Amino acid sequence: MQTGIELRNYETDTIVSSTITAINSTTASITPVTNLSPSTSYYLFVSSSVQDTDGNNLEEVWIDKTAHEFTTVPDSGAPVITLVGDSTVNLHVGDTYTELGATAVDAIDGSINVTTTGSVNTNTAGAYTITYTATDNSSNS
Repeated sequence: MQTGIELRNYETDTIVSSTITAINSTTASITPVTNLSPSTSYYLFVSSSVQDTDGNNLEEVWIDKTAHEFTTVPDSGAPVITLVGDSTVNLHVGDTYTELGATAVDAIDGSINVTTTGSVNTNTAGAYTITYTATDNSSNS
């Protein structure tokens, strides 16, 4: 007997991923080939085919899709930005300033690029602001 498992979009009935590994009769590992869309319903489409001793398919059985339906959760959380250096740097006029940057991680998208704006003129006394921005794939920043 062979078993096939596909992850499908519930509304369009299109295959999102067929890279699902059955670990045992009650557990499967799902690795979508693309990011799943937030607030979209998906279901597992399971098929089994019975083969004779020569490997010929004799029968194919499809399991009801509604028993396996789930909906993804909308991504509403912003990425978390972490400074590489200190949040406040004190310099003397003429000192060298080195921007150490920042990193950002999003709960859904993982590592996110950080955009840095602002500059420091170490030849002029004053307070300077460097701003770090990170935006995830759902436009949260």
